[in-house]
Amino acid sequence: MHQPVIPFAWLEGFLDCLAANRDLFETLTYDDLPWGADHDGKASYPDERRAWQAQLADGSRDPDKIYLLLQHDVDDAPERTVALLRAEERLGLRSSVFLFHRHVDEPAAAAGRAVGLPYDIPHDYFGHLHRAFGFVFGYHVNAMQAALYDPDRAARLAVEDVRALGRHFPLRFYVPHGGVPGPGGENNQAIDWSAVFGEGLRCVYNPRSPRLDGAFSDGGLIPRSAAAAARPAEAFDLAAFLRSLRPGRRYRVLIHPQYYGDDWTGTPRLADAPWYRAVDRLARAGGVGVAWHLADIARAPPAPAARPFRLARTPFDRLAVADGPPVMVHGFARSGTTLLLTMLEAHPAVAMLYDAAEHRLRPAMAALDGARVAAIAEAIGAADAPDAAAAVEPALGYLVRTLWRSGIDRADLACLLRQHAAAGQGLDTPEARRDLVERLGRFKMMTARKRRWGSRSGFPIHAADRAGDPIAGAPETTRRLWPGARIVCLVRDPRDVFASLIDLGWWSGSASAFAQRWAALYASPALADPTVEAAPLIVRYEDLAADPAAVAARLTAFVGIDPDPGMLEFCRRDDLAVFGQPDRAQARLRRPIDTDRVGRHADALDPETIARITTPLAPLLHRYGYPA
Repeated sequence: MHQPVIPFAWLEGFLDCLAANRDLFETLTYDDLPWGADHDGKASYPDERRAWQAQLADGSRDPDKIYLLLQHDVDDAPERTVALLRAEERLGLRSSVFLFHRHVDEPAAAAGRAVGLPYDIPHDYFGHLHRAFGFVFGYHVNAMQAALYDPDRAARLAVEDVRALGRHFPLRFYVPHGGVPGPGGENNQAIDWSAVFGEGLRCVYNPRSPRLDGAFSDGGLIPRSAAAAARPAEAFDLAAFLRSLRPGRRYRVLIHPQYYGDDWTGTPRLADAPWYRAVDRLARAGGVGVAWHLADIARAPPAPAARPFRLARTPFDRLAVADGPPVMVHGFARSGTTLLLTMLEAHPAVAMLYDAAEHRLRPAMAALDGARVAAIAEAIGAADAPDAAAAVEPALGYLVRTLWRSGIDRADLACLLRQHAAAGQGLDTPEARRDLVERLGRFKMMTARKRRWGSRSGFPIHAADRAGDPIAGAPETTRRLWPGARIVCLVRDPRDVFASLIDLGWWSGSASAFAQRWAALYASPALADPTVEAAPLIVRYEDLAADPAAVAARLTAFVGIDPDPGMLEFCRRDDLAVFGQPDRAQARLRRPIDTDRVGRHADALDPETIARITTPLAPLLHRYGYPA
């Protein structure tokens, strides 16, 4: 079995790039080509090519798109092909997959010994992909090796293979396998398989193929011939190939999935290639998939004297478009906002940012224009650790430290900041800061394969954090910057909030000062009248703790998504980003929702402190249903 030599995330990044640029790329299978009655593979199917050109000319094919035939030859480790096809299925991409029926030890075959190898094909799953989505499955001819290089026996075995595979999905195409040649140099290409199969199957690669405008292949990455070993390392740079493509043309990308995996080891022939060193470094830092399409591709200049397609568009164009407005969660610290965010994140349609808010992006000392943001992006991307990256710019340090909770790492952030600056934006206006938050949210939505995004628009608990804006982080600000946002405001008995803040050491001022700050949020005019247009949804922590199912139903109805029982099962999930690294909230989030913390102030605070909070807040306590 081949040991993977390239990170699987690199391949996922390629697929993400195609999916994020559907207006530029259209992926094809061999079933999509206008074959008609053309079986003249020796002449590269000339009638098919003319029919294709006619489709471009009459508008039935978009001449401004780049057409890619995705092909996978499965020489080994079918389970790695399954991982790749599942990624394509999630992204709505289709490919043509060529399979052995039997797998043999090729070096043993070349020595005259027949040794079978495991090759477990999930026929039911592959059949489902064909029927439901139009994936194409074909025959990867290795009959010469299986027949120990006896041409007559190879022909008989090939017919048996086609019949066996044809029981699971229709076979219309075949590809001869290269592999280890026989003692006399015999290989699968030595036989005219069209004479064996008749016109029932078309050869589409190695040596016959429809005419293309270019092709990429990772074949020979682990070479078995002198010719394969002579291929330079640059020939395997898929990103460089993608940069060379032009609209109105069609190309093939041939991937051998066995070369890719999470447990990659590297290969000496790529060790000195700059592109591979960058891939290896980024993969070990966890950011290779993002860097693939946001940094490497987007920053590459177009080839000279060619009409460029625009991969370097602003993320608002290239990132996925949401099915509805963002979901913005407000609430004072220690009010249960992390719990509510995690419930929303557990919904299959919603991707939540935990700690990205417009007012938190405000520069601490000086305005950050586009040039400064670009420089910060480069420094963050080059830093060798999150703490070093956070020290680059204090005004952005919290993003580096906390976005991991959303599944956006340092390399991702650097790429997104670079894109933000390339679009001519800094962070020196509320609108520019809003755009970066939206950039982050839509990126999270795309990578999480979801349809809606949202964020916590955290309210500064200390007045000094407002930086001159009396409503920083308040619902009015959110409504102004995102007019259609679904605003959810979580409220909790302020006496319980104060007890929690004191317990964590987050509040060093007086109880009276806390009451004043708490009122600055919850006395907001935006929260006063629930009948006004775009009124926020008020959720009491106590109601959430007592009947989470009822609150989840209210929440999904308000946001405009279908109810999902997974929202209440978040504590049993291991795939949520918030559980990806140690965090003080994890222990609480790992437990089902309960009422243990409701009314904690009665035991935690003395009567005088409770009175200093209760007396000035009495009208607001009454408004939100708390005893005064």
